[in-house]
Amino acid sequence: MKKIFSLFLSIAMLATLGIVPVTANADVATASATEAFSVQGCYGWNEYAYAKFTGSVSEVSYKKTTENNYTKVDSELIRNSEGRVDIPGLAKNTEYTIKFVGTDGTTVYYNVTTKANDRSGYAFFNHSGIGAYNEDGTLKSNADVIYVTNETKNTVTYNGITGIGNILKNASRISKPLAVRIIGTIDTQTRDADGTKTTDINNGVVAIDGLIDKVISNGKDSYFNMLDVAGSKGGLTVEGIGDDANILKWGFTFKSNCQDVEVRNLTFSKYPEDACAAEDSKYFWLHNCVFNIGENKYDLTEEQDKGEGDGATDMNGNSNVTIAYCRYNQTHKTSLNGGSDSVKSYNYTYHHNFFNGCKSRLPLTRQVNLHMYNNYYLNCGTCIDARASALVLSENQYFEGSSNCYKVTASSSEGNPAIKAVGDILTSSKYTKRDNIMNDASRDAALTTTGNKNANPSFDTNSSVFYYSNGASNVEKMNTAEQAKAECSTYAGVLEDTKADAGSINTNPDVTVSTVSTETTTEITTEVPTETTTVDDGLKHLDVSSSKTFEPADVTPDGTVDVLYFADTDEYLLQDNATNASSAWNNTFEPQKSGKLVITGKLTAGGKAGSKWAFCRVKGINAAGEANEIAAFTTDANKNLALRGINKEYVSSTTALELDKTYNYKFEFDIDNKTVTLTIDDMAPLTAAIDVSEISSVYFVTATSDTERTLTVTKPVVGVVSEGETYVYGDADNDTAVTAADSAMIMQKVLTDAPTTLETVTDKYMTYIDVDKSGVLTAADATYVLQKSLDSTFKMPCEK
Repeated sequence: MKKIFSLFLSIAMLATLGIVPVTANADVATASATEAFSVQGCYGWNEYAYAKFTGSVSEVSYKKTTENNYTKVDSELIRNSEGRVDIPGLAKNTEYTIKFVGTDGTTVYYNVTTKANDRSGYAFFNHSGIGAYNEDGTLKSNADVIYVTNETKNTVTYNGITGIGNILKNASRISKPLAVRIIGTIDTQTRDADGTKTTDINNGVVAIDGLIDKVISNGKDSYFNMLDVAGSKGGLTVEGIGDDANILKWGFTFKSNCQDVEVRNLTFSKYPEDACAAEDSKYFWLHNCVFNIGENKYDLTEEQDKGEGDGATDMNGNSNVTIAYCRYNQTHKTSLNGGSDSVKSYNYTYHHNFFNGCKSRLPLTRQVNLHMYNNYYLNCGTCIDARASALVLSENQYFEGSSNCYKVTASSSEGNPAIKAVGDILTSSKYTKRDNIMNDASRDAALTTTGNKNANPSFDTNSSVFYYSNGASNVEKMNTAEQAKAECSTYAGVLEDTKADAGSINTNPDVTVSTVSTETTTEITTEVPTETTTVDDGLKHLDVSSSKTFEPADVTPDGTVDVLYFADTDEYLLQDNATNASSAWNNTFEPQKSGKLVITGKLTAGGKAGSKWAFCRVKGINAAGEANEIAAFTTDANKNLALRGINKEYVSSTTALELDKTYNYKFEFDIDNKTVTLTIDDMAPLTAAIDVSEISSVYFVTATSDTERTLTVTKPVVGVVSEGETYVYGDADNDTAVTAADSAMIMQKVLTDAPTTLETVTDKYMTYIDVDKSGVLTAADATYVLQKSLDSTFKMPCEK
């Protein structure tokens, strides 16, 4: 994960260290937005990019890095007053070039790579097309977009209707995909303890037109500030823009057979009733939202249990619901499945949600087949509360400091519930044991109980009603419970810098990639390496000789097996449509029998991926003197990215292989100590033991019988640690450690061109202090180094 502190933090660090920047203009360090335009950071999130800047921007546009034409960003997405621009609707796992034109004429380009939303769970079971976006994250071609701010909430017009409340209240009249983009906080008037709205009226708060706001049940209940979105079927997405989209003092109910609705990246606070509910609807996807405590000062219930609002995410009588990557903070009646014992619901999934100090209903579930997986419960009260024939598969969940993890309550009329827990971890947590709570169960144990009336007994092992395949839940990411705790803690909730990947400045934005054709191919050399060359990265690079082949070598391929080179991208495509052979590409170098060897490159797997695909293999001689695989970048039986080491044992990550995504990989071999470390992108390094006496080649391969796999790779870069003195990346003062003093020294050089200590001892100093590899020393280098000094596990761009 890439965390970047602002330029101002670097300047503050300079002051802390007693270093005062000397400039021709003393205001340079705190230049106002009118003086200079500068991009402070550009980031990629889930099918989304954004940037922060100083100064003012006149235009922002973007394109896929491999394409030629830019698309202009809507003006509503540029907030000069806040120094921010957001770009939703980008293709997942794709590199984009973003062009910024400041009002002062400055033009800057950044490259950024998006990530993907996790489209798993029942909302996507044998179904697609939810919301206003395509499965790849881009906006549907016939979709409309409307922007809503607090100032325009009652004046925005769409489909002949004015005001966001009225537009969504009449959602049944919308026949095409619609993305409603919320910018900033949208609030409304709420009631004081005396039932009036005096406080908000006096504070100038403007009520939202179209909300339902009434007393019900003969004065014993209420339905305050609710927007009923009825009958939407065209594909509706309600989404927050940026990190500050807030729904304050009101909420939604999607009802009356709404279908294909998505809600994302919104923070809900002080809602007097429900925050985001769904009723009698289907294919509902709620993800990456934050739910804070509600607030109802005028609680009319006899139980007086609405003081903190009603449900955060109540789901009543729906089918095919996924709630994912949401964060619930100290909520009370958090999530209800079924308003009474007799209400039937079907096919619910909750995954990767963080229940943080919540009191109850996590969820309270009735009459539904429910899959809960990879959620994290911290200091919660009653968690899974199953009643009235509910069947719950609780899989790889982490409970910490929670008082009642599993609860079952029978219904004399509607039947007994059951909970099956597989792979859950309970730390300082407890529950009352019951026969129909099967803790530490096997994955294929029967999920039912005596007296259960659920229409789908043992649903979780029935592929006709559940995403079940090869003895497991077929989802995009199934973490262990420990991994789920970390995943939820980091990624649940709305957009934050810590959840995004930082991009890099692009100094050559006009380079494009030509259309792939056989005319661009060139013959691949088979020359034997003869010498090494020294480069400026601390490694002595070995010459690599490449040759195309196929395997098994003793067959005649019944189709094409070839390796094509594309000069425009400097990439090699392993082409394979044979059913009896695989395409292979071998890269040999001078055998290395001792010391440390580093191999880096890029790899993109395409087509169809099976399990245990060892697409990148490092070969050599083992201790017995036999030619053998030494290590491999591969996938394991669960299709997770993995390192294969000694005896072909797997060291697996928790990240599944994503097809058509480009991975940066780095092998680091310690031949003397017989270990290897593989780093893939920003993932935690994988380390394994190896059986080795020498290493001599890198070998890429598709698949023998599968004709639907492709592999695109760069030529591997192979190097050994250079002899002589070496330096530490970011260590500007050359004391062998990266500290805040190094950040300050780099910042001082940026502002005054004062020499760093490192440049007085080596003319290759830029290799070590230009840590973002932009070719120019900037404040960004100082901030990367500062982050490294605070977090030794953080990887600067030069370390990847």
